[in-house]
Amino acid sequence: PSTSIGTTGGRSLRKLVATTQGPFVSRWGSILVRRALLSRLDTPRNVNGADWVAARADMLLRMGEADAARALIQEVDTRNFTPRLYDAAMQTYLATADPVGLCPIVAGGSAASKDPQWIMARAICAAFSGDQSTAVAQIDRAGRQKLADKVDLLLAEKLIGAAANSRRAVKVEWEGVETMTPWRFGMALATGLEPPEALFNGLPRRFAGWRATAPMVPPAIKVGEIAKAGGMGVLSSAAMVDIMGQAYDNEDTPADVLAQANELQAAYAAETVSARLGALEKIWARGETPLEKYGQMAMTAYAAARIPVTADNADSADQLVAAMLAAGLDRNALRWGRVVPSGSQAWAMLVLAAPARETKVSEGSIDSFAGNDDSDDQRKTAFLLAGLAGLNRITPEVQAAVADDLGVNLGGQTRWTKAIVAASERNDQAHVALLVAAGMQGDDWTDMTPRHLYHIVLALRRCGMEAEARMIAAEAVARG
Repeated sequence: PSTSIGTTGGRSLRKLVATTQGPFVSRWGSILVRRALLSRLDTPRNVNGADWVAARADMLLRMGEADAARALIQEVDTRNFTPRLYDAAMQTYLATADPVGLCPIVAGGSAASKDPQWIMARAICAAFSGDQSTAVAQIDRAGRQKLADKVDLLLAEKLIGAAANSRRAVKVEWEGVETMTPWRFGMALATGLEPPEALFNGLPRRFAGWRATAPMVPPAIKVGEIAKAGGMGVLSSAAMVDIMGQAYDNEDTPADVLAQANELQAAYAAETVSARLGALEKIWARGETPLEKYGQMAMTAYAAARIPVTADNADSADQLVAAMLAAGLDRNALRWGRVVPSGSQAWAMLVLAAPARETKVSEGSIDSFAGNDDSDDQRKTAFLLAGLAGLNRITPEVQAAVADDLGVNLGGQTRWTKAIVAASERNDQAHVALLVAAGMQGDDWTDMTPRHLYHIVLALRRCGMEAEARMIAAEAVARG
């Protein structure tokens, strides 16, 4: 709702958004935060509306959500732009490989900022408006003044030449270029270039999200990014399958990528259940990081939902349930409740993911799960406890007993816990979502504490977002 940011002051909200750098440990948490940032929220008091949009767009970019950031910025009339929003727009249009999208605001941006990128953008926009001589003169002057690195100027010059179909040959040399930047990313894709793959190694996750959603990136290259982007929550399960299908249909797809597409096809359409399960297991084994492995699970969610619910297939239930819940297929996953044993990982995810559960979970069932838990420091059991407590699915007595056995303290107060409790009690859903983002920053679930998870799940349930609370709690057990 538009009022769900509450009465909290704009400066503190903008600071909260600006200091939440990410990345986020949870796919479902990231999806929740994206929805909050894109909502038509009332502007908080004591902050300029355009600056508030800029802060939200910057956060979306850090999350890998370039298209979402652009959609948000385009909601603001160009007459109302501020220096902060000009900066956010520059980064957004580069992340979406659409530098020409800057042209309606290039004059204002150049006046508001001394960043050399605006000078090069003015030259590009002059070329696309038909003033080729001015464009060439401006980019040549920028080169003489050494306002940017040579490769950045060459990329701008190449786009200027493309605007007028010029015969002026521009060859972009990547030799000696050691870093990838938003400018190089956006300009290279806009001019039809594909930078060396080595430049993408070790980059922040957001580049994977930008690359996976850029329409001009070949499907075969996107395949290398979709597991990461899917794990981040940037891509849905259906979108990932679509990209794999495009790679499958492209005759230029390399053999190794085509093999992955064939595996996905087998996971959906192989003649026997055992063959489909075998293909799923091969896909789940791919990925170098926990993030990529979870992205592979999200991609196979609908294939997992096609596996018959039988005792013969129960050995794969942990992975099948995790895959389905990664895409929110809770009703499909719950069918496995009649065949999975109490205390298994699939059982734990299902008691958290069930839309309505009146029966409290017993201490014996949790102890049974703990006995099978081989995660470090029984992290999965601690997350199960936190999720059940936040969803009010265990009694206070069981919560206290299990917490004591695990040496876990879900209580205790910090500035963050006080803030998220207060926001949930006021039913400020968007504010709660932003505080959830602040509390789930980290590379993976080893950076999440049971206390933080408990407060996240509890706050979401209190303010009417129980579906999100259930999915985050189940994800914690799957990935803990």
